[in-house]
Amino acid sequence: MKTYTISCSSLISFLNVSYKISMESRLNKGIISLKPPFLPRDPFIDIYLLDNSAEVFIYFDGSNYDELVKGLEDNIFSKINERITLPKSKDLRDALYMGGIIRPENWNDLLDRINSLLKRDPFKGQKLGFLFFDTNIFKMMISHHIVEFISKNPRARIGYLLLTGVREEILNHIKDNKYKKYHVEALSNPRIYGAFAEKTFLNQPVLEDRLWRSALTEYMKIK
Repeated sequence: MKTYTISCSSLISFLNVSYKISMESRLNKGIISLKPPFLPRDPFIDIYLLDNSAEVFIYFDGSNYDELVKGLEDNIFSKINERITLPKSKDLRDALYMGGIIRPENWNDLLDRINSLLKRDPFKGQKLGFLFFDTNIFKMMISHHIVEFISKNPRARIGYLLLTGVREEILNHIKDNKYKKYHVEALSNPRIYGAFAEKTFLNQPVLEDRLWRSALTEYMKIK
């Protein structure tokens, strides 16, 4: 079991639904449990709501989770003779990075470096600091959290380098792949997502395509 303390404003992905529910219900304290229907054991993820933050408890084991997902993929393949890639444990881990729940190991060093750049004053002859974002930084939404950190400093003096090559690389990954009707019918198996899947997943981009579309949105937002 791992425990992380996070700001409610940073909850995204599957956690943003819980955040929305807590706000609509005006919950300052309480608990929300998340559990995919195909997971036979309990619990999966618990979110303890505090006054201005939340504690997230993650119970799943990556290897066992991937075995369950592979079994579901095989079950779908037996029905429609086509492979559908479902989110693996690494995708859930990446979602935690994207939501700012867990951070890269050198996160504090990065913020210290950015802080030093923010204090430079070009009007005093000091060189302006620039940030360059690699393609995967957009995909993992690390760029979002960096920009959010900078936005809290109203006197920040810094520039952004956005290369068109990075944008083109992101665009090359977008294939406009969507789940077909027979995919959705297979995903409607109650063992997987339940009967609501048809309304939820119809015409939705597949996993990788959705992530790269998000990366393009982050690129254009910074631009």
